[in-house]
Amino acid sequence: MEETEANTVYAQDDRDAARAELDKLTKMFTDIVEGDDKDVGDEVRKRVGGRIRELEHAVKNMEELAMNQD
Repeated sequence: MEETEANTVYAQDDRDAARAELDKLTKMFTDIVEGDDKDVGDEVRKRVGGRIRELEHAVKNMEELAMNQD
């Protein structure tokens, strides 16, 4: 976020990396939550679901900030 706010030459690469890692994390989260072990899925959803949503909003806000800087 710091690179995006400062509009540095590294900002786009950092945003791309953040998006790629969030996409990987979201896929792993979804695979576990929708997996065969319902108890594990429910526990992961309760413990991690809020954090995933926070990260999704943070990355989205960072991407929107970058679009508004252009």
